[in-house]
Amino acid sequence: MERNYWSRMKRSRMSRRSLLRASARAGVGAAGMALVGCGDDDDDDQPAAAQAQQQQQAEQQAMQQEQQEAAQQQQQAAVAQAQQEDRTDSQGNVIQTGGVFKRAAASQLTLIRFPWNSAGNNGTIDPTGYMYNCLTQYGGVQLNETANRFWEYANPDWEIKPDVAAAWEVPDSLTWVFDIKPNVVFHDGRAFTAADAAHSYEAIRDQGVSGGGSPAFNLGKVIAGTEAVDDLTMRLNLGEPRGFTGALTAYVRMGHPETAGSETAPALDVARNEEAVLIGTGPWRFDTDSYDPNTGWRLVPFPESHMGAPNMDEITYTIFSDADAIGIALEAGDIDSHNGIPFNNPETIDRLIASDEHWGWAGTSLGGQIFRFAIDVEPTTDPRARHGVWRMVDQERVVRDYFGPYDDAGRLFFQRGSQGYIEDLDRPNYDPAEGAKLLDAAGVGEGSVLTASTLPIRPYAPALAQLLQAELSTLGIDLELDPTEYNVMIEKQQAGDFGNFLIGFGNWIRPESAALAMVMQDALHGEGNAKRGGDASNPIPVRERPYMDNYFHWLDMIIDVQTGNHEDTEEYWRSFNETFHEVMFAQAIARQRGAEFYTNRVHVPDPGPTTPNPQTIWLEQT
Repeated sequence: MERNYWSRMKRSRMSRRSLLRASARAGVGAAGMALVGCGDDDDDDQPAAAQAQQQQQAEQQAMQQEQQEAAQQQQQAAVAQAQQEDRTDSQGNVIQTGGVFKRAAASQLTLIRFPWNSAGNNGTIDPTGYMYNCLTQYGGVQLNETANRFWEYANPDWEIKPDVAAAWEVPDSLTWVFDIKPNVVFHDGRAFTAADAAHSYEAIRDQGVSGGGSPAFNLGKVIAGTEAVDDLTMRLNLGEPRGFTGALTAYVRMGHPETAGSETAPALDVARNEEAVLIGTGPWRFDTDSYDPNTGWRLVPFPESHMGAPNMDEITYTIFSDADAIGIALEAGDIDSHNGIPFNNPETIDRLIASDEHWGWAGTSLGGQIFRFAIDVEPTTDPRARHGVWRMVDQERVVRDYFGPYDDAGRLFFQRGSQGYIEDLDRPNYDPAEGAKLLDAAGVGEGSVLTASTLPIRPYAPALAQLLQAELSTLGIDLELDPTEYNVMIEKQQAGDFGNFLIGFGNWIRPESAALAMVMQDALHGEGNAKRGGDASNPIPVRERPYMDNYFHWLDMIIDVQTGNHEDTEEYWRSFNETFHEVMFAQAIARQRGAEFYTNRVHVPDPGPTTPNPQTIWLEQT
């Protein structure tokens, strides 16, 4: 089965032979398609004869009409059948329709503030373009085969392209004007308009709706306002120029104005109470009745989508205890994909690369796993204590044992080769002896107690925590571990309330620009490093939180990168990364490029830099 993913072929046209072959099967021959004659043209002077002739002509015309309509219907059926036979994907493979795409989930759904909170496993249920759409989307990628049935991403196209927006203009650096496609509809049948697009952008600006730590909320800080000029024209006004406006249009999901989960009423609960439902515009619709928090859920087709009807009958999600269990299920063929959930297990990845029953690729590095500190909890209020703890983390061992061959054991929040990356400042610096000195200088020693929240569904997290626990115990320091379920961890992370440090959570580490990389980092600009206080809708401003006044210089540097108000020189980026290490709000454990695998029956002809186009995925029928 050919999967030459980096070459692109034009769709083949329906051949005349295919049409005739299908016509023959449908019983439409040349005679069936011909028109029936209308009788003779002789006149008859007798009224009765004339009347009879007129009646005969009327009957013949009626019969002719019926035959024409029947022939037309048969011909249309033949054309449709031939088109179905000849419909090929961008690889030249004939597309088959039907089947159930079996996917994995690593926990219950995190539907608080969905769809505008795009953090966590919200991305698993809805890779953009399945249930929800954005104004724009990114282009494609080139894939080069590096091993049997395994490809690597190359040359990702970060240029934005139409999604629900057909076109746009940028009259000045603070204004974007979008033309909305006229055929976009919500799953409840209501037309999608510019007012809905404006509503979605206003929603992400509200911390109580989108969540303080979510990428959407951080992106939305730049928005000054929105305006629905008319039903199909939306104006997006920015407060100041930023280097990530394109991403702002390609990441924010377009949600229904009556859909909004909150801390007290998650979106699924709202849906079950029939006050609102998970309503998107994509080709897949959430089947609320199918959701079981212990087993999974399913998506069903929405044929009226502006993207067209999907090729598959449904997508099912099964909840697994952890990533290792997902790997076992994929190898056994019980599921078709682990898309969106990294294995963090090199042995599983090696077996799948060698498998004749699977294929896969190493994608674009978009994020990473991080070690996040609380700066307002004793004793990690002292940066020496934070540095001391980090020096006890055997980063290279953890990445070797729990990550894949395509993941990167570096400390910086910039991808290799991207703007801001400095290689010598990225190297792991495990040094227990130096760590012990730093901890002692901070007054952390015999009898001291540290606390850490961990996320067990990611196997590296408890493993790293136990290694660190053993290192600290040699100094008489007790590390208490708090294993936390994913949904609870989301709230702990956003509230900045997770003990001295948090292990098992990721952050987006975007390669498109340094500005985008920094706007995504709630682990670096204070949102998730000190308790937010108040509630989600009215938190204490970051600069007013305890101990944060020691780090205003760092927060200013973050803003300078986000706004582009800096020199793009190696000297500047060296200073930036040195300050990043000095304040020690967080360190990257591994930047994850990740390897993604599918069973052989799954065809993904059009992968994108962030997610495959769901409309092009199809399944081989056996």
